[in-house]
Amino acid sequence: MMKRLSYLMVFIAIILISAISYSFHVSTPLYEDTLSPSQISTMAIAPAEEALTFARANLNGEATVLLVKKYENNQLTGINVHQAIASTLSNPNSHPNTDPIEIFNQLGYAALQQLLANNNDGHSITVALSELIVPINTQLDNIGVGGNYVEHVEESGLTQKSVFVFPKKVQPTLFNSSINGQIHGRLDYEVELGLVPLNDISMNDVPPKYFGFILCNDFTDRLTLVKDINQSLPMGTTGFALAKSQPNFLPVGNLFVIPKNHKTFLEKVEMKLYVNERLRQHETAANMRAKPKDILELIFNNKDLSFNSGDQSLNLLTNNKISKGTIILSGTPAGVIFRIANVLNPMVYLQEGDKVTIQANYLGAVVNEIL
Repeated sequence: MMKRLSYLMVFIAIILISAISYSFHVSTPLYEDTLSPSQISTMAIAPAEEALTFARANLNGEATVLLVKKYENNQLTGINVHQAIASTLSNPNSHPNTDPIEIFNQLGYAALQQLLANNNDGHSITVALSELIVPINTQLDNIGVGGNYVEHVEESGLTQKSVFVFPKKVQPTLFNSSINGQIHGRLDYEVELGLVPLNDISMNDVPPKYFGFILCNDFTDRLTLVKDINQSLPMGTTGFALAKSQPNFLPVGNLFVIPKNHKTFLEKVEMKLYVNERLRQHETAANMRAKPKDILELIFNNKDLSFNSGDQSLNLLTNNKISKGTIILSGTPAGVIFRIANVLNPMVYLQEGDKVTIQANYLGAVVNEIL
């Protein structure tokens, strides 16, 4: 009897060791590339004929909107928009508008492009990246898109292969904010391109000409997601909202970009995510399965669904519209930590002291330390 028990214990030990080894194997980064500091200290800004780039800095205790011209050596140089247009205001001493979305809606693309072209540096200022704040006015009710990159669907083992949506009810935070990993057993990252409507959008509206874009890190508590998901219900309605809506789970980039043509702009957006300087995700936004117009349709088609988040029942929309300033996270590419085979191994997930860095051409960077 003791001999059989010994054999059984050895067999169980072999199974456990094999399972743990396999979980580490499937968690190996897809890439060998590493990050150099210059990749995020100096970054290209989109030409004004292609896109307008905004940032906001905290200067003397007030939010100041910059129309960005340069991003070099951990500094931004841009036009102080309110000062530059003060001479055209009926009351130049009025309180400045501090939301780039409102400024764009008031002045339009052509006027702001002309402002860049005509400016003689009289209203240009240079600020350190450390002075930057969230570049737009944001809100708590945001929307996530899942399954939008084929390789990520395959690596995650999702049974539903179509694109889906879910609420991400969390206030966006600074590009350099820290994340408390100690309260989350399986903390995972996701680099995503955020689409931002510049006006409220209702179901029967013509798709907007302009979108804003912002870089996002869609952090996820994978253990919560796995515990709460019910794959017999429509994908996205269980697990996702709760696992992705924890405090500080949506740090956003330091730039806000409004392209003249968002369709052609998407073809140029190349996203990268690094953990401790090792490349983990790398994708071009052009490879999204559902494009912005498709995503809007998907949201409205699912507006009546009920999404579970713990003991709450959530809806995607308020008053059946996508509100101005909503961040629509358009999906993540392959390379996340999560696999079915590693959900029981907390050691492969983000740990205290890890640093997650994401960058995208024309969209700045997000750098988050795990506490």
